[in-house]
Amino acid sequence: MKLPSITKKDLERALEGNIKGFYKDKIKDLTKVRVDDIGYETKLVKMNNKPLNNVKINFRGDLSSDQQSLDLFTIMALEYKNGINYEEKHKLENDAHILKEIAKNKKYYVTSAASRVPILGAHIKRNKRLIQDGSTSNTYKRINSLIESNVYDILHKNSGKIGKYDVNKIIGFVNGWTGAVGMTLNEVTATANVLNGKAQLFLEAISGSHIKAKSIAKAEKLYFSNLGEIVKDIKSPVKRSFTNQLTEMFDTFGTVSVGQKQAFIKNTMIKAIGNFGSGQFMQDSGEHWMQSVLTMGVLDSVKVMNSDHNFIDKNGKVVKTEKEAASLLDMISLVNGELKVSKKFLYTSHTPNVAYNEGGKELIDKFLKKENI
Repeated sequence: MKLPSITKKDLERALEGNIKGFYKDKIKDLTKVRVDDIGYETKLVKMNNKPLNNVKINFRGDLSSDQQSLDLFTIMALEYKNGINYEEKHKLENDAHILKEIAKNKKYYVTSAASRVPILGAHIKRNKRLIQDGSTSNTYKRINSLIESNVYDILHKNSGKIGKYDVNKIIGFVNGWTGAVGMTLNEVTATANVLNGKAQLFLEAISGSHIKAKSIAKAEKLYFSNLGEIVKDIKSPVKRSFTNQLTEMFDTFGTVSVGQKQAFIKNTMIKAIGNFGSGQFMQDSGEHWMQSVLTMGVLDSVKVMNSDHNFIDKNGKVVKTEKEAASLLDMISLVNGELKVSKKFLYTSHTPNVAYNEGGKELIDKFLKKENI
């Protein structure tokens, strides 16, 4: 069985003691697009010389054995996401092209060039007389761009080479390093961002629109009581702490792409922090703190109800007022290392007409996204 074509990471080379291979790999990466690079345009054309795009199946192609990653758990996780990515984008492809053709065949009315005579110029601006072909319209171009980036994974157009080095790779390398250095050295900004986040939480609690001061305090207490487990999660790609599983359940930090931030090979603290990006720990820790507390605070403000739309406590017993009712946060617990949602409730104060397991969860996800933004 052939493994998915995924290049060895820096950590694998370091563990093998192959320091020379580490530097060779960095240079080689700048010279060409490799089989596991995602987001780069491929040069395929139809008979009429127009671009031929297909939904990509990543991690396919020839890769020499000395370059092949053997971090099997990470490889399988990436391959699983690769399959989901292909399936979902393949379903979307035809519908996206139908919208594109509609935009292409539509006639757009636009204004003509403004006249040098002020009165005529003002008149022309208010009268759309000219008909623009759909293929040159901004709408068509925008839809085509969305299809390229979101269906065909074209994030980097071919920009040629400077000598033997790929232009896109050079730009990415320079941007990555300058951004990482700036974030690493600018710890003052990280502190300011955390303080600003705390101030925003305080103002949100005072307004009392969606979250109460009591819920913020409860979330803060829960976060710090779980801090030991959160730190342990740094060395694990599978999160075990209540906080991290909760933020994954409600997708607090955004949907996971085909790429994977945490590799399974990083199974010790030294391996996990043994990279240049670890210097940004203050920014990462501050964001994790603020977003997690906000997520738990909002969930604590959402009260639960039974099938008869009566507010209930954590044990499922009917209570007289909403204030006495259990929150959605109260109904989520860690059982044998896995996050479980109690089945004793059906509706919530945020989704009184939609059952939690029949679309209510998705509405709460959107609510959290709005609050976290």
